[in-house]
Amino acid sequence: MSSGIRLGIAAFLRVLDTEGAVIGTKVLKPAEFLNIVLRDLAEDIRRNCDHLVRHIELDDDARPLVSAGVGRRSDDASHYFIGKENGLPKLFLRREWAEVSGTVKVTVCSKRAYLHLCEMRQDQDEWNRINNSDFTHVLTNVDMVVDQIREPTTAEDLAQGLADKALDQGNVHHVTQLEGYYAVATMSVGFWKKWHRVADDH
Repeated sequence: MSSGIRLGIAAFLRVLDTEGAVIGTKVLKPAEFLNIVLRDLAEDIRRNCDHLVRHIELDDDARPLVSAGVGRRSDDASHYFIGKENGLPKLFLRREWAEVSGTVKVTVCSKRAYLHLCEMRQDQDEWNRINNSDFTHVLTNVDMVVDQIREPTTAEDLAQGLADKALDQGNVHHVTQLEGYYAVATMSVGFWKKWHRVADDH
């Protein structure tokens, strides 16, 4: 691998799964994709040598290798199917209708930063796996950004966040936080009127 970089994959990252069904963004050709990540990571390190966490916009040759996590809403019921997420039935758009235009962005942590994340998550098995490896960096997120924004918060998460803040009135930043959630909610409603989440139908 180029420039002495050894790239690991976070255990929680499902987007490169070629066997199971994936909800949201999916890498269609993992080997080719990871070669591009390594190339662009090496260039990012050359330009910004001291970052522990890197948010990198990949070159356009990564785009055909990634399926977006959303697609445009359709009036055709056959474009959808009912799947499960966290044990609950959900309506998804079929993978074949995923948006094809967008920007591929990845998040890569240094080994030290990722080990700290494992400690925060209290994931000792993952900490041991990475600590005992020769990885220098760990890929923690892949996203196909459409409409110039990352896939925003779902309605369920927004509702829970607003409920939590409404009960937290003793916080001196209460009003400001509620205003922030309102802004996110407004953006999210506009986004989900146009787009729908994509998943593998198998």
